[in-house]
Amino acid sequence: MTRFHFFGCLMASISMLANAARSQDAGAAPDARVIRAVGHGATFRQAEEDALQRATRQGGTTTVRGRRETEVRSVDTGESYSFSDIYGENTVTEVHGQVIGHEISDTQRTAEGGWEITIEAAVRTPEALQRDFQNHIMKGMDQFRLERYPAAMASFEDALKVPNFHENRQARIWLYRATKSERNKTAYAALINAATAHLNAGRLGEARTAVNDIFKIGNDDEDYLIKKYGDDAAARELLRRVNAAEDGPARYEALVREGNRLLGEGRCAEAVQQFQLAMNENVRNKIDAEIGSRDANECLRRQIDNERQYQEWMRKGDEDLGRGKRPITMYDKRQVLENAITSYSTAMRFKPNDPVAQAKIREAEAAIHALPPPTPRQPPQPRPPCRRHKRPNCSDIKCIFG
Repeated sequence: MTRFHFFGCLMASISMLANAARSQDAGAAPDARVIRAVGHGATFRQAEEDALQRATRQGGTTTVRGRRETEVRSVDTGESYSFSDIYGENTVTEVHGQVIGHEISDTQRTAEGGWEITIEAAVRTPEALQRDFQNHIMKGMDQFRLERYPAAMASFEDALKVPNFHENRQARIWLYRATKSERNKTAYAALINAATAHLNAGRLGEARTAVNDIFKIGNDDEDYLIKKYGDDAAARELLRRVNAAEDGPARYEALVREGNRLLGEGRCAEAVQQFQLAMNENVRNKIDAEIGSRDANECLRRQIDNERQYQEWMRKGDEDLGRGKRPITMYDKRQVLENAITSYSTAMRFKPNDPVAQAKIREAEAAIHALPPPTPRQPPQPRPPCRRHKRPNCSDIKCIFG
């Protein structure tokens, strides 16, 4: 590309900017202006640089003062930000225009042998630069609050690239916050994964170390906007699980001891519950709980079977006792009451020292004592000799019925 072709393209771009500036509404400030500036210098390059500096100064200067009470609203989210968040409180920033393109329209040699150069420059106004910086910062803060830290970092870096704002302290603070927060977020995710893996593998010491490191993230930074992970729900849940796992062996031993005590006292149902709780603890060796659970379940099965047998024999005893108290003599009341006592005694084999069965036995014995004494039985009389065989108690059927 020739030099004349390059300058031709540059002039076309400057003309487009100038036309755009002229076509804007009269009440709105243009983003760029075309300025003619003359520069001097001992060399051609020095004269051109002087002209560019003059164009920049002629493009205007504005002063930005950071104040807490001044608010700016974000176009993307609608949130309001104070100037102290964007520029820094009690800060003063001088903003000059920015030359975004120029063309040399005239060159002359001076009497001293130097150069005098006239340029046509397109200069972006200080107000437009201030607006660019402000938009970059607000966009970065929007992303920061959404915890999109890489996007926030890019916006803050773009803000620092805006002319006159390269050293803006507030932009650098926000860039530091975003960078530190992204680093913390990455470390948090890695520690969460490590703690979960250690916990699932039973490495409680390593899991405890990882969880403790999670709660330290961000605590070394006094900036309140940098997130602290001590209140994070996932970290709290991991801490609860680690504490439960560490307390598991002690609770396991206590539950097994309690289950054995209840089993020794014959409280089998309660013992089954204790051994089941012990089986639910996070311990590697559960052989004691397994043995205790087996014995407790067998004990409970026997108790249930004994209760069924007890109820059956008590029912039989109650039937015989009721029959023995009826005012009829179709059967031997004494024998019936003795059967009732036998049934109650059998029931007590399945529930020793049962007061109900003992009371029933006493009641049946009292009913027996209240009966009249039994009539003594007469011995059987021998039959007379039969006519056919002439012998007593003949067993021939014809003789008995003949």
